[in-house]
Amino acid sequence: MELFLNDKSLGSKAKPADDSPRSWEITFEKGSLKAVAKDKGKEVASEELKTAGDPVRIILTADKSKITKNWDDVSYVTAKVVDANGIVCPNTDKLISFGVSESGIIAAVDNGDINSHEAYQASERHIYSGQCIAIIKAKSLLGQNYCYWQVLTN
Repeated sequence: MELFLNDKSLGSKAKPADDSPRSWEITFEKGSLKAVAKDKGKEVASEELKTAGDPVRIILTADKSKITKNWDDVSYVTAKVVDANGIVCPNTDKLISFGVSESGIIAAVDNGDINSHEAYQASERHIYSGQCIAIIKAKSLLGQNYCYWQVLTN
């Protein structure tokens, strides 16, 4: 495994016999941190993290474009807070309020924070690690479901 900070190599470390994690002690710098895994000299995997700038927009994505009025048919709508370059802002904790059109209902909201005591059956949730979700159900066979959001002040 080789680690790069802003395209500068911080060295390589071999896989330990017991598969324990490798660790490096580094000083924080804005930019990118990239890990590259190699097998017999050939790159087999890599992962890169980039420093996020200031939050500038919220992107909503749904896992389904259509849902039916079945008890178990839902769409997971994810709200991600990103900077000007589209990088998720992991340190923002704004409160997001979700809403849906008349033909839908918000069944639940979540953010993955195991320390949160916010209610799941609500229409708002704090952002955690740059995102939160709303689970949308259809309550009518007529009409289309639209999801929207609003950032509330803390």
